[in-house]
Amino acid sequence: MSKLVEEGSVIKMHYKGTFPDGEQFDSSYERNAPIVITVGSGQILPGLETALVGMTVGETKHVSLGSSNAYGDRNPNAYAAVPKGNFPEEFVEQLEKGSTIPLTNSEGMQMLGTVETINDESVIFDMNHPMAGKDLEFDVEVVEFTSETTDDEVDDTVTDAEEGC
Repeated sequence: MSKLVEEGSVIKMHYKGTFPDGEQFDSSYERNAPIVITVGSGQILPGLETALVGMTVGETKHVSLGSSNAYGDRNPNAYAAVPKGNFPEEFVEQLEKGSTIPLTNSEGMQMLGTVETINDESVIFDMNHPMAGKDLEFDVEVVEFTSETTDDEVDDTVTDAEEGC
């Protein structure tokens, strides 16, 4: 009998992420680099972790996640005004509406902000995750069981960046 993925399993997995219309936003297949995760540790979206439980090596599965089970619904109040003086002048000159940049809050937590508006005093950022409010589709494949994860093997985009699972 084949070994089954369970909470705490350390596995290599491939994934392809698309929107419901089929537009692809990310794929570990295209990078030829499966990610290594510990199932249940919160490294990927909870709905994907749940889908992996019970799978075997070589098995594939299609997973549909509504926005509330992916990166959440958009928060219409999630905006931040950052004084232009907090950035180098050359940086501000290069910013344009829609640019997504990494920001750090007062507690040192990093997050992405998308430029919404630039006025005389401030840069207004939309602090919603770029994938918030979007339904997502994933095709996942368990590649192998492994013994441990390393920071180099886990792609930071998996839960934090503009794209990823």
